[in-house]
Amino acid sequence: MNLTTKIKYKSYKLFSKILCTTLNSRLDATGFDSIDCLKFSTEETYIGDFDDASFSNISINNRVTKRFERPETCIYKNVSALGEYPIVFTENNNIIVSSMVDEDIFTLNVLGNMLDLLDTKISFQPEQENGAFFLLFNQRASNYYHWHLENLIKFQGVKMYENRTGVEVTPIVNSNISDWQLDTLKLFGYKKSDLHYWKGGHKKFDEVVTVSNLRHRPRSVNWLREEMKTTSKSHEDIIYISREDADKRKVEDQHELQDLLDRNDIEIFIPGENSLLEQIERLSSAKFIIGPHGAGLTNMLHSKENTHVLELMPSDDIRTQYFNLANMLGHEYSYILCDTTKSNLEVDVGQVEDIIIKIKNEIEYGFSD
Repeated sequence: MNLTTKIKYKSYKLFSKILCTTLNSRLDATGFDSIDCLKFSTEETYIGDFDDASFSNISINNRVTKRFERPETCIYKNVSALGEYPIVFTENNNIIVSSMVDEDIFTLNVLGNMLDLLDTKISFQPEQENGAFFLLFNQRASNYYHWHLENLIKFQGVKMYENRTGVEVTPIVNSNISDWQLDTLKLFGYKKSDLHYWKGGHKKFDEVVTVSNLRHRPRSVNWLREEMKTTSKSHEDIIYISREDADKRKVEDQHELQDLLDRNDIEIFIPGENSLLEQIERLSSAKFIIGPHGAGLTNMLHSKENTHVLELMPSDDIRTQYFNLANMLGHEYSYILCDTTKSNLEVDVGQVEDIIIKIKNEIEYGFSD
């Protein structure tokens, strides 16, 4: 994470504190206003890289051990939600952070609609919605990675709650939800008519269910992989996930890289040109995934344990989410730091070729040079 991004997030948190002071609210991050919290899964320990500054020199000494208590699903009664990106309040006017994943996403929601929140809170009475609901919508939910690892993953806790109580919980989604997001929800058994579409404004819900942030819990990440598994067909062992349809982090010397990929019979795969099921099917049989840093690498979620992953990382904006994802899934991860030109990557093709040869030998013969 670069300095500009860190400053941006500090500014967001300042805005969120101003909002809480203005509305005389507290952040309910521990469920103190809930009527009940149900534990599920188990305690676990994960050794990951949570400090982006250390990523350029990965070693076990730079990693951090985090111990997670058992995750929980909390139930809140008579909850209000308001704003284009909904902020959720308890009866006591406290803000339910877990409904929006964590405090960072809460601050993003705040920045996205602070004036709307203040106006809406004061100006009219909420519409009443009966039943139990689960918020599956925030400022980052339209991103492929964040949708999977911060939103879909929480169905682990929702499904547990439904099974224990017999209460059916309705997901709240963006009224402009994309087709690929609807396709992921089909894998969890939801049709379009099963969803509540959020169009902004101010509503009151009988019951809202929230789930702990599960993004860095290996058991939950692997649960998500199993839940999204489909029947796979045999494809090429090595796949390059391209960003040629993106507006940044494309490869500057694409023709040179293309020649290298062609010489090694490596398929170029553009996720945006394939359906969700095609992406899952294609990645589930891959033994080696290569790609620039970006949402397409989230598809390693569908690959079997011990898949090799090579990430082309911009050296001026180092982020570790795909290292952590690979690590939790049991993949073999490596990376190359790349200089950037106008947000695109300058890739050392020779370095990429060396790694390709090494990993192809491991896949084909069980050893490396």
